[in-house]
Amino acid sequence: MSKQTFIVSMEAEAARRMRRFLSVGEHGYATISEFVEVAVLNQLSMEAARAGHKTTRDRAVALPSPHVDNGGLPTESEPALEAARGALASDALLARPAAAPPSELLESSALSDEMLSSFTNRVSPMKIAVRVAANLAALQGWPTVEEFHRESSATARQLGMLLRVRDGRDGRRSVGYPIGEDADKSISRYITSFTLVERDGRVSGPLIALGLAGIVDGRVRLTRDGWRLAAAPSPLVDGAAGSTLSPAEAKILRDVIRRSRAEHESVREFLRIVRECNGSQAGIDRLLQERKKGWSRDMVVAHRAALVGRLAELEVVEAIGRGAGAIIRLLPGADDLLTTSPASSLPLHLARESLEEK
Repeated sequence: MSKQTFIVSMEAEAARRMRRFLSVGEHGYATISEFVEVAVLNQLSMEAARAGHKTTRDRAVALPSPHVDNGGLPTESEPALEAARGALASDALLARPAAAPPSELLESSALSDEMLSSFTNRVSPMKIAVRVAANLAALQGWPTVEEFHRESSATARQLGMLLRVRDGRDGRRSVGYPIGEDADKSISRYITSFTLVERDGRVSGPLIALGLAGIVDGRVRLTRDGWRLAAAPSPLVDGAAGSTLSPAEAKILRDVIRRSRAEHESVREFLRIVRECNGSQAGIDRLLQERKKGWSRDMVVAHRAALVGRLAELEVVEAIGRGAGAIIRLLPGADDLLTTSPASSLPLHLARESLEEK
């Protein structure tokens, strides 16, 4: 992505505050240019949302949470630094949580009859959601569903914009993060595809499917597995090794997939097809089409693309090349998911009973 150089003039006090903010070295910005570019992208997105009369959620993205000290940054009347205020909120909610979790953790839901949808095309955005939930719990107690949605999506949006600046528009680390020009649509998709929702008395979503979180009395609570994932070191925000997930995070997520009956069966079927086709993407699509009766070609492609996106982050597969000639190669991490989990061969209700007895 090409770059252009500008000379930016601002009040001396604002400049001093920005330099102090960046000098701490804990906010993820490598240079002033990077910081300003994220601020500009965020503000342009907000203005586009205002033009479409969609301001409520977008303004929540830019403004800090009430419990976060904004360090004396100027008020909302100075829009050039609104994105920086959002970054401060994100910083507090992205910090690695304490080793000792709250006592109110839920027991991990070992099995689920829900598998991840094709819209959940990555897994690292889920990590950000559970990290935010853990920090909210430490700061103010378990959040309401609305608070969780607002704070996790705002934090994911800020982080995604930073990743896009660092990697360029062709970068892959920001895929799945709510960074679209239409902030409302991006945030809504993030909430549905990477967190949890409650509709008509039924709780669903990726965090439910993988047994990472639940809703109790209208508040989001992490499970023991959810807390483990939140506390694990992250390459995106903690400087751990890895691209979007650390080896520890990837291992935790592979483990919870093995305990999620529907998702595990879907993944195992896909990995066996990959092995049967020697990784040929065209062959994978053909076999999926044969086995998924009633699925359109577009549904098959979306399913395969989402699985490859998720499993690549989990160090299970890697894609070599693009298009119909691409090859999907199995990595050593595939062994974790090709094996049968202790309860997966049982009917769902019997498996649950078996686990409860333990």
